[in-house]
Order: sequence, then C-alpha cells, then structure tokens
Amino acid sequence: MIPLILVVLLVSFNSCSAQNAAADEITNLPGVSFNTNFKQYSGYLNANPQGTWKLHYWLVESQGNAATDPLILWLNGGPGCSSVGGMFEELGPFYPERDGNSLYENVFSWNKVANVLFLESPIGVGFSYDTSNASNVKTNDDIVASENYLALLDFFTNVQPAYANKTFYIAGESYAGIYLPTLAQQLVKGINNGSFPNKNFQVYQTLTDQSPPWPANQDPYNFYQDCYDPLPTTSTSSPMINFIKGHPNIAATNPHGTASILWHDSTDSQRGNPCWSEDAVTIYLNKPEVQAALHINSSWQSTVGQWNDCSDPIYNSYTVIYTDTTSFFQYVINNVKIPNFRILVYNGDVDTICDYLGDSWYIRDLAISLNMTSKPRTRWSFRNQIAGYVQRYTANTSVTVDVLTVKGAGHFVPNDRPGPALQMIANFIGNVANYSTATGIDVTPQGPPSSGSTTTAPSGARVINSSFLLVAISAVLLKKLF
Repeated sequence: MIPLILVVLLVSFNSCSAQNAAADEITNLPGVSFNTNFKQYSGYLNANPQGTWKLHYWLVESQGNAATDPLILWLNGGPGCSSVGGMFEELGPFYPERDGNSLYENVFSWNKVANVLFLESPIGVGFSYDTSNASNVKTNDDIVASENYLALLDFFTNVQPAYANKTFYIAGESYAGIYLPTLAQQLVKGINNGSFPNKNFQVYQTLTDQSPPWPANQDPYNFYQDCYDPLPTTSTSSPMINFIKGHPNIAATNPHGTASILWHDSTDSQRGNPCWSEDAVTIYLNKPEVQAALHINSSWQSTVGQWNDCSDPIYNSYTVIYTDTTSFFQYVINNVKIPNFRILVYNGDVDTICDYLGDSWYIRDLAISLNMTSKPRTRWSFRNQIAGYVQRYTANTSVTVDVLTVKGAGHFVPNDRPGPALQMIANFIGNVANYSTATGIDVTPQGPPSSGSTTTAPSGARVINSSFLLVAISAVLLKKLF
C-alpha cells in the first residue's frame, strides 16, 4: 500500500479565447432541499489531441468568495472510481437522501473555503468516455497522467479560463497517489520547457512508496470489539429497529444516525450516510432529469448509458506501471524554481488500508535522505479536543513537509471526520502551521430553496492573476478502493 499524500503545485496559465463557460452552468439541479449560495458547472474536457476522449467535470464554486478563493481539484482512486462519487459521499456540498431522490446539505463541504473541481478520470469512469469507442476502458498510469494533464489544459485555456490564474490545489485519495505524482512531473516539465505558458509556480507535496507501509499494518483485531455488538442484532433496541425497517414512512428517522440527526453539527459521519450513500448516488445520477441538468452528452447516454461509482472493467484491465513514485516527487522537488514549497501528508489514524505508520516512516526516511530537519510531533485540536498529531520536516528553509493524522478517521477522512477535515484543509490553504486555528466558518444549515429560485447564486467578480496548486492523497495498489 502507499502513503496518503498531499501534493500542491502552483502554476500560472495564460488565458486563451474560450468557449462560453455559461453553457456548462447548472441552473436547476433536481432534488436540492436547501438554498444554495454558489454557482456550479458541469461539462466535458478534452483528454487527447483528437478530442475524442471526454473527461467529465463538475465545478462547485466557493460559498465564501469565489473570485478570490483558491481552486481544489479532487480525484478519487480505484483505479476506476468516480470523483463525482467522492463529491456526493465525502467532501462536496450535497449528500443524497437514502432514496436517491433528493439532496441534503453537507455543512462541512470543502467549498466553504475553496472552489472545488471534481474530475471523473480516467476515460470510462462515471460520465467520462471515448466518443470513438465507448468500450475503451483499458489504460495505465502513464495514459491517465496524460489524460489529466490535457484535461487541465483544456479547463484553464478553453472551458473555464477565468480560473487560469487562481491558486489551484489538486487533491485525491487512494490510487490518486499514483495519478497525481505522475501528473505533477508532467506539469513541472511543461512549465520548465516552456510548453506551459508561465513558469510562476509552487509545489506542496508528499511522497509515495509501496513498500514501507506493508509491514506497518495495524492489527485488525484491535477494532473487532465494536463489531461483536452491532446495534441491529444484539442491542435492546433491535425490536424497534426491525419495526422501523418494515415501515418506510417511519424509516426516514434513520435509527442508525440518531445522534447526528439531533445535532447537525456532529463531526461524525452525518446521518450514517456511509451505509447507503453509494447506492443513493447511483440512483440519483442515473435520473434523466439529473443528467439533463449536468449537460451529459447524448452519445454517452446512447452508448454507455449507466453511471457507476466504480468501474469493474477499468479496475480489472488496469495496468499498474509504478509501485514506487519516489522518483516523481524527487523530480518535482529538485526542479522547483520557487521557494516556500509545502507538502501535507495526512491519514485517518484508524485507516487500516493506508495507515499512518507507513506514511510516517516513509517521510522520516525521505527526510533523512534529503538532510531535512524535523520538529517534534505535536497535537493539533478541533474545538478544544485532540484532533490528531502533526510533525513538520524542513529542507533548506524552502520546502516543508507536514505529516498529519486525523483522530478517529478511517480511509475516507472527509466523510469520517468532516469538521476536522475542513479545518485541516482551511489551515493548509491559509498556511497555518499548527492546524488548530478555528475556521470561523458558519456551519448552520441553509434554509429551503425560495420559491422560483434556481440552485445557484452569483458568486462575484473574477480575478486575473493567480496560480495553480496540486494536492494528492495516495493509494493502495492491489485493492479496489471506493
């Protein structure tokens, strides 16, 4: 398995003449149960020179100040899992109700502090497809890196040029730990050889290697006790739960998520949605009216026709080229031209897939090899309680690597601990070293949509000059991770 990673790359792009971004704006997303205060866009990006490979994107603008807030790219792993699935199941503004017919609010959405771009990659994932061969799903690490690189070029130069100058973060989880380092190397090469139009960039990153985490797995028996006493089977409440299951009109009370229903501000997974969100998202995104709102190509509907959270054909045919991405990160670090290069590596401390021990050992060894200095491991807090631990490494005063754990979170940190995860990313964006600074973000749920309103709202003027940033969370190579 591979460490969880945060990679950030800052790049400036020159704006080119663009197609009308307004054509991709989502003006009436079905089933939204709250009043949104941000714009959003959905459409396609070209991922090969011929323009036949189409990667689907969904951009949700910031609920803060879209004109000045940065842009975060989010990639799910797998390989073969949808980033739009990650949007609905982890860090986006919408969570699906269990019936898949409506959406409720994630009050800890990452678009509270940033514009967030969800890219369904590679070809064959979600709504992304090859227009010349809809059954084309066989791919590998190098092809995916090229697809993502070309899709980003299309996004910044043609589809959404207003974002060309924003600070830009690329984030992901699981097998994105391969996608993003390989992409980062292409970006750095392109900037340095002039094929990217501007060389003003900065990289914040972490490193991946398959071997160190293998002996670092935590003993799963340490977690089994809670499984021996599941609520539905042995609790004295089980007769009531069985009764509720048989009465759909009562089932909406969701007995498994009672605490978080009573307290919308719960930092646990809200309403128990990990138990049912994948099925609900699949129902929702396969509704014709939803696909119409997202501007899904009719050729995708007539050839592929079914959105899935993860693609078994892609996973089963995928060719893994790189089991160690150290060389990619070394290339990026060694070729960075701008100082203040920052890296964040974070893990849930009960993630039994990409566990924190392997990551910390890996960064420790990397730091030794690069003669980096280290600070003591310290606690960071969320609402005056321990939220995890963080340690900082520094190289030549210009590169920092933060290794951070999130207490009580598993593999999907934004879902398991949404409040601490939002504070973590807000502090990282704000370059706050201790990660304990409260965001001050209002997490009061929005009211219901007003009569006659659409699901989006104006978000302010655009800025001209800014940068591009890259974030990565890494992977397990031999398992399919949702």
